[in-house]
Order: sequence, then structure tokens, then C-alpha cells
Amino acid sequence: MAQIESASDQMCRKILTALCDDPKIRQKAFSCLRAYQPKPGTKRKAVEAPPEVYLCKYCGDAFLEENNIDTEACCHHPGELEFDDDSDTWVDWPYWDDDMDTEDMRKEYPGGFTWNCCDEPGDGSSGCEAHAHVAVNNKRQKASSKTAAKPAVTVDLTQ
Repeated sequence: MAQIESASDQMCRKILTALCDDPKIRQKAFSCLRAYQPKPGTKRKAVEAPPEVYLCKYCGDAFLEENNIDTEACCHHPGELEFDDDSDTWVDWPYWDDDMDTEDMRKEYPGGFTWNCCDEPGDGSSGCEAHAHVAVNNKRQKASSKTAAKPAVTVDLTQ
């Protein structure tokens, strides 16, 4: 992290631009940028430090604590994807001898799996459970003192 913190703004922009060639990384980057946008009708002071952006541990969206009031902002499945051998995904599948119940297969062929929490197909709905966002390294479990350090937020850019 020290290398990132000591890098110039220009270097960070170049690195971020290069990383954004990956659509998933680009989506996360834009989500973080949108979280920094002030609410309509409000202005942030130029000398004010930017607010801490948190990532939701369930849906991956970026959010500001002050804007985290929507009780249905985060929609996700609390369960796990399970292999569905009745799925149309596997009708003409030529590789039945291979192990198909793997993380790679879940990512590559989500329609061949179902959520065990609601029996929805893996490539279907965004989630069956909705609530306000919950920060990675849930800061609400930390000391509530104003001087307490906020938890570090890590972004897995490979997912």
C-alpha cells in the first residue's frame, strides 16, 4: 500500500486506466467514483478530505456511510451455488467425466447452477435478500469513537 500512497496522481490514473480494460474492474472503479459524487444540492469544501468509500461485502458496490440509508440498496443471495444436473446448460455437454462442480464452472456457466437459498438459477436474479450495504471488515463492529481508525478496504480486482 505504501507504493500506491506514494505514487503520483498521474501514475495512479495511468494504472487505473490500464486496469479498466477489464470490464469487471471498470465496473468497480466506476462504482467507487459514483460513491464520491455529492448528493444533488450539496457541495463539498475544497479543503475537506474526501469521505471514506466502503465496499459492500455482499454485492461489491461502493458506498458512503452518509448515503447508506436505503434498506434495499444491497441485493444478494445469502446461499451458495449448487450444481444442477437438470439444467439445460448441460443437455449436450460432452464432458460429463470432468468435475463440473468447481468455482471456475460456476463463473463460466452460472446457468448450470442454482442458489440453495431460493432455488433461483445462477444466471438469474441479482439476489433474494435485500438490506442496506454492509462494509467489508464491518466497521460497525469496531469501536465507535470518532478517533478510531476506519478499517482498511481491500478491493479484489480479479473477480
